Amino acid sequence: MAKINFDPQSPVIAVDITLEGKGGIKRRIKVALDTGATYTMIPWEIAEALGYKREISKEKVTLITASGVETAPLIEIKKIKFLGEGIDNVPVVCHDLPAKSYSWSIRRFISKTLQNYD
Repeated sequence: MAKINFDPQSPVIAVDITLEGKGGIKRRIKVALDTGATYTMIPWEIAEALGYKREISKEKVTLITASGVETAPLIEIKKIKFLGEGIDNVPVVCHDLPAKSYSWSIRRFISKTLQNYD
């Protein structure tokens, strides 16, 4: 089983993930591991680099952020890989946060991945 080394004194656990989009386009990004998040969230810049367009989103979600309540589109990306495991067809919220503050929820990923170890 893979391990993450992190500083327990740090306010953020930063990890690398690989996202795969349309046509096999891949992007490796550093994200904040947020086990309490409801949604996986990536910025539009990354979604567009993976081949997704803003107009493909038909579903919207309401987010409570530090700056208030906001609405953001929900899209489905082809794959997320983390700690050597991957999950296909992942719904993600596309929302631009301040620079270097990309957030990713691992809750759904952990529940799917741990099934492989039972």
